[in-house]
Amino acid sequence: MLKSLPENVISVITNYSSAVWLSCCKDGQKPMIARLSSIRIVDSDTVCCYVPARFFREPLIAIKKDHPVAVLAACVYNFESYQLKGTIEKVYDAETKEVEEQQVILEKFAEVLVGVGFSSPYFLKAYTDDSYSAVIIKVQDIFEQTPKHGTGFKVI
Repeated sequence: MLKSLPENVISVITNYSSAVWLSCCKDGQKPMIARLSSIRIVDSDTVCCYVPARFFREPLIAIKKDHPVAVLAACVYNFESYQLKGTIEKVYDAETKEVEEQQVILEKFAEVLVGVGFSSPYFLKAYTDDSYSAVIIKVQDIFEQTPKHGTGFKVI
């Protein structure tokens, strides 16, 4: 049982310079991946993932309470990356305040992308949405995903 998220993992999964994804399997077979706009820490072993609605239609059908999922966060500057595996506790439509926060976070991530040579307007057009789903996940395991010796090993 996970007692708490390590500080280095929190730093990567909540950083504006990290790209984040959620993955699950439909009927235990077909893998599906959705680009997240951000991850918020709920408590010592729980995170909330925000998914732009346009990327969540098919995965939304597949996920349900207690369904296993994985989240990947990777910093675009140094490739420090972690995978969190757990189960879904709740899925809901993000509230107005949460949607507004996602817009701000995506704008900050777009600034990061400009710093590494990508187009901010293109990114914002592709990823900004008017509605988001929030997925609450109880984290059970964390794995190192940074490209280096030790990639794939369990952190906790």
